[in-house]
Amino acid sequence: MTRRVIRVSYRDQLVANQKALDQYAAFSGKPRVEIKMPPPVKHRAPKDPLKESPVPLESDVQRAIIDGLRMHRMIGLVERVNSGSSVESNADGSKRYVEFHRVYAVNHVKLAAVDIHCTLRPSGKRFVVEVKRPGWKNPRSPLELAQAAYIAQVIACGGYGCFATSWDEVATALKEIALCEASSSPVGVAVGEPRRSGQLSGMF
Repeated sequence: MTRRVIRVSYRDQLVANQKALDQYAAFSGKPRVEIKMPPPVKHRAPKDPLKESPVPLESDVQRAIIDGLRMHRMIGLVERVNSGSSVESNADGSKRYVEFHRVYAVNHVKLAAVDIHCTLRPSGKRFVVEVKRPGWKNPRSPLELAQAAYIAQVIACGGYGCFATSWDEVATALKEIALCEASSSPVGVAVGEPRRSGQLSGMF
């Protein structure tokens, strides 16, 4: 039979010790010894769902977009690209740096992979999407500019790409892609709501 062990907190143990000292002082007639107690533990109030931010997280938007893409008739393949790296140990004890995903620069322009990569049917062209949280406007940080440059390169190669903050934006982009494919346009174009930056003005 397994014996249940009840863990006592540090403060509870001090309280028990203080009671024992008080009883000893009462019986012995000696001065009371007072133990310095830590402040009481402050318990966090439960979160009020009505006070939480109504703006969905990027992960929520990404999940909705992926679900929509997987059901769309124009999409033959959906891939989610994770970025990041790790440090692994070699047999001799040395360390090596391993990247999960790498995109090489083109014409000395730094590129960064976006979140979602799709293959269109029946053309087989690429459609890439970088997901952002609602409220996002334009690429500004170095990472966002590198992602914008990546999308620009995909477009220059005949594919399609956009930033998106909702599934509705991606659905609109797919409608624009369908019109481009129907017109047999030989060059890919940027789709979705325009996302402009000084460096890439005219592409997004």
